[in-house]
Amino acid sequence: MTEKPTYEELEKRIQILEKLGSEHQQTANIFTKDRLKYQQLTEAMADVIILISPTGKLLYVSPNVKKFGGYDHEDELGNDMSKYFEKDTDYIRAVELLEKVLKNHDSGSFEFLFKPKNKKPFPVEHTYYPILKNNKVTVIQLILRDITKRKQREIALLESENRIRSVLETMPVLLDAFDENGNIIIWNDECERITGYSADDIIGNANASELLYPDEGYKKFLMDQLAQYGGNFRNLEWDINCKNGTKKTILWSNMSDQFPIPGWHSWAVGIDITDRKHSELKQSKINKRLEEKVEERTAALKDMNTALKVLLDKREKDKKETKKKLFKNYHTLILPFLQKLTNSLKKEDQKILATILESNLQELLESFSEEKLNPFINLSPAELQVANMVKKGLSNKEIALALHKSVRTITNHRDHIRKKLGIINTKINLQSFLLQH
Repeated sequence: MTEKPTYEELEKRIQILEKLGSEHQQTANIFTKDRLKYQQLTEAMADVIILISPTGKLLYVSPNVKKFGGYDHEDELGNDMSKYFEKDTDYIRAVELLEKVLKNHDSGSFEFLFKPKNKKPFPVEHTYYPILKNNKVTVIQLILRDITKRKQREIALLESENRIRSVLETMPVLLDAFDENGNIIIWNDECERITGYSADDIIGNANASELLYPDEGYKKFLMDQLAQYGGNFRNLEWDINCKNGTKKTILWSNMSDQFPIPGWHSWAVGIDITDRKHSELKQSKINKRLEEKVEERTAALKDMNTALKVLLDKREKDKKETKKKLFKNYHTLILPFLQKLTNSLKKEDQKILATILESNLQELLESFSEEKLNPFINLSPAELQVANMVKKGLSNKEIALALHKSVRTITNHRDHIRKKLGIINTKINLQSFLLQH
């Protein structure tokens, strides 16, 4: 027979039970607070949280579905998820994903057009993941997010890209781009216009380089340049073969390293400078011909200058010979007779006139020759030697001793000197005259 517990034991058991009850209450309060916080969080979220069964029935819909799509969350319980799909194609896709979730326990997301109750359909992103129990999907949690603004930005970005692409496709500059295997993936309108090859001819064609650069040696030269400069070069001139068999010179620039474009391993822009190169070549030929003409004219002028110099030298020589003859004739044919005439005149006024005549003749000769008339031009070497000694003040005897001549010979030389200088039979001192001239 079991003994009855004492009063103290009963009181102790009651205290234990009260303590356990208090702990359970605290735990319940904590769970209640957490549930309230979770509920407040879900209600404050812009996204809608939905729980569905494996058959697609709505088990829970967060209250903010009212603001999101105009539905009352309490009225949604038990409804099929199909009511939220505007397009049948989107719903069919969702069912297919649901089957994969049940089978493979997949999680993921997809976009569809949401069908609200009180406004126009709008795009949402649907994120899903399964909740498992005993390795079996019991509930699937969905999060619906309004992506209208994101879609608008994507559309705006796509429109901007399309506008840029349209500009690149139609701008009057060649543009090509390559993938990582060296295949051309962009070939704009200007490339088509310049080369004659359409985008269909070039894009995706593994033999495009053979069409554009059929010469193997030249193609190797281009490959070497590309290996050297990579995706960073400006103004490289390359000749490209056109569909009609002609060649065009293109000035290429590649800035792929500085400005990489997603999906393009490398890209470059080019300008057709064929006409400019032809003009430069034509101008070069003109310049070369002009240089040849200048050289020809220079050689002709040089020959002409040489001939002219010969003529001028001959003229100068003739001029000197003429002067020399003129001076000699003056001293031999005119001056002696003029001096005799002057000496034979008796009247003083006649002598003055004769002297003036002699002076005027000398001035005339000097102006004609542009140089001073040399009075010693007709002296012989021996007479010049004697005249130089007289000029220094030597007497006839001293000059005779110095030259080993007789005094009479020196006297005769002095008379000849005076006669040739035009001062014979005058009182003019020979030494003074020589010093003055």
